[in-house]
Amino acid sequence: MKSFLMIGLASMLSLAACARERPLKSPDGKIEVGFRIAAGGTPVYDIRLNGRQAIRESRLGIVRRDADFTRNLAMDRDARQERIHNERIRDEYEVLTAKRRHNTYVANKRVYHLKLPDGKRMDILFQVSNDGVAFRYHFPEASGEVKQIIKEGTSFQMLEGTTAFLQPMQESGSGWEKSNPAYEEFYVEEIPVGTQSTLKAGWVLPALFHEGDRWLLISETGLGRGYCGSKLAHESPGGEYFIELADKR
Repeated sequence: MKSFLMIGLASMLSLAACARERPLKSPDGKIEVGFRIAAGGTPVYDIRLNGRQAIRESRLGIVRRDADFTRNLAMDRDARQERIHNERIRDEYEVLTAKRRHNTYVANKRVYHLKLPDGKRMDILFQVSNDGVAFRYHFPEASGEVKQIIKEGTSFQMLEGTTAFLQPMQESGSGWEKSNPAYEEFYVEEIPVGTQSTLKAGWVLPALFHEGDRWLLISETGLGRGYCGSKLAHESPGGEYFIELADKR
């Protein structure tokens, strides 16, 4: 599984493509996520805040060594009745070292069931709270084999005019005692989206973006022991940032 949390969405405040699914909204109705299967069977999503796009239509998917879940996908009609529509999620927890000790998380959840022509399945789970969007990939089929993920198709397409506050990823094995990446580079501030990483090894997560009077933070969370921490790719053509797995070194 892999999940991404987009927080700070606050106002300062081949297969035929299918229609856009009914948007999933936050409990207060201000944030909404649209989802559809685009031409070629690619799953895509977009995010709106107060009716205006915050993330343009971007790509989703995972490539396993045995299957490519970034294309040729279709909605799994056999599992459609299992789809969860606006299930309300509520969680309360404590963080002893944070600014706020007692926390309450409330979100609406939906699961999209997808499958390849050969029947292999992948689910995409979305949760939308009043301050952000989280999504996760899930493979529902049981298998005794080890399944290796070799690439992600996840992207974040920024609006034109957006600027970024990003830390360049250091080249693996470089620096003192070949200890990099040490995550100690200075952030570059207010750079236009699409600017290539100065060290050509990508950008560190979390990543902060600024558009008009809105701020957007992209991060990752909920990683298990079997998954690596990732980064944003070195190149982001047209302001589309792709998730890239850790350097194999």
